[in-house]
Amino acid sequence: MVGNTRRRGFWKAVLKEAPEGFYYLFYVVFAYSWLTGIQGFFNGSPGSGQRSTPFSGPDWLGFSGVWMTFYYASFVILLSARNLCFKYTPSR
Repeated sequence: MVGNTRRRGFWKAVLKEAPEGFYYLFYVVFAYSWLTGIQGFFNGSPGSGQRSTPFSGPDWLGFSGVWMTFYYASFVILLSARNLCFKYTPSR
């Protein structure tokens, strides 16, 4: 699917056959993951005096953001590959 694509155009090449709504939602989920990761990094510092448990809210928020990105990216990539393989070609 990717061929000789440069790094800058990688996601465009991988998602070229995905429906437009799925394509843009991928970037929204990716941005959400980054924002929750940055928030967790700054709010969960060990010097803040707060005790962090493995089941605290910010930890789960960052974890869910990363896994949402992984699952949604795999879904959209597979959807794009399926659309590329089964592309409708009109008969002559």
